[in-house]
Amino acid sequence: MSDDITELQAFETIARFVHNEGQNCIMDGNPCPDIVSVLAMVERLSRRRGYDSPVIAALVDDLDTHNTECIQTLREYGDHDHGY
Repeated sequence: MSDDITELQAFETIARFVHNEGQNCIMDGNPCPDIVSVLAMVERLSRRRGYDSPVIAALVDDLDTHNTECIQTLREYGDHDHGY
């Protein structure tokens, strides 16, 4: 059995890792705009390499949505001091 993975699988693995890191931040009540940006960059890089991954696109959309919701919730609770 070979441990070789394709380049697309590598991009998707990295995207899943970054997404999980962002979700952990959000679960702790912390927005993660920097992590959203990194995940979007992984998507852009994979597209430049010729891959249009619905997995990566879904991870970007999901994290961006949850990050936006986290920011909105913090603002509703009066947190306007962090420049989100």
